[in-house]
Amino acid sequence: MGVTTTHAAMYDPIRAWLQRSTQTSIQVSLVWAGATIAFGVALLCLTFIIVYALSGLIFPTSPTMRLITAVLGVIATFVGNAFFSQTLSAAVNKSAGIGPGSVKPGNQNNDSAQTFFRLIATLLFCGPKAISFGMSMAEKAKRMKKMDFDGCAAVLVLLLSRDSRVPYSEIKARIPKLDTLAVFAQMEDIDGVLFLDSDPPGLSLSEALRRELSLFKN
Repeated sequence: MGVTTTHAAMYDPIRAWLQRSTQTSIQVSLVWAGATIAFGVALLCLTFIIVYALSGLIFPTSPTMRLITAVLGVIATFVGNAFFSQTLSAAVNKSAGIGPGSVKPGNQNNDSAQTFFRLIATLLFCGPKAISFGMSMAEKAKRMKKMDFDGCAAVLVLLLSRDSRVPYSEIKARIPKLDTLAVFAQMEDIDGVLFLDSDPPGLSLSEALRRELSLFKN
């Protein structure tokens, strides 16, 4: 995988460390996925029960209409979550006077009320948010099961050998057989790997990860 003789001694222990840490991350991700999806489903069931009960005020003699209303209520939480997740952050920043379009002092009361409404709405959409988060954790576990340990370990060894960033072009040149498209994407799931966009774009290690991997230098 293009590891130099100088760094060869670090390669095997770093690869073994990466396998262990990846397996741990997969297990943690799957636990979070199961827990949050179950929590989200429970919240949706609670939403269904509440809407079904309240709809009795409108359709006291029609269980079918109450059932339809409850189902529509659950569907509405997903639709509302998709909408408010895009607008909530902008609304909070606007009310705080941050960024373009921030409110004038005279309009702060009205905008604060709108922000409060959006915050309440966010609480109502906890079920879909929990399910969405759980699905993302399950997808992360699926990605990590396919990790190229040889390629990722070779990149980690190269990054550890430098105190500063390593440009993408240099990584490709130093590890010519590397599947860069796959490995660079997989490196995003390794805590402590820094993706630097400023010129020249490349990768580096956080201080915490550098200290941990430095144990393999001896």
